[in-house]
Amino acid sequence: MERGYRFGLEDYRNDLDLRGILTMLGLDEEVRELDQRLESPVKSGVWETSAKNPFWDFGYPKNAKGELLEDLEKEDIST
Repeated sequence: MERGYRFGLEDYRNDLDLRGILTMLGLDEEVRELDQRLESPVKSGVWETSAKNPFWDFGYPKNAKGELLEDLEKEDIST
């Protein structure tokens, strides 16, 4: 995602679901460094993977463009 995200919002939300599954499996430590690189200053709600409101549900790649950016704008999520 650091180089861009080539898919749309539905695919992005599926990826967020996978991140939520990693938490359910107790694998947060294994992905902590990646989490730090992913965490975004953009704090718009994109999805809900857990009742605990993890950071990854509130943001999207800061370099969002193409289909993802179009989808975010359609849902009035982008800033």
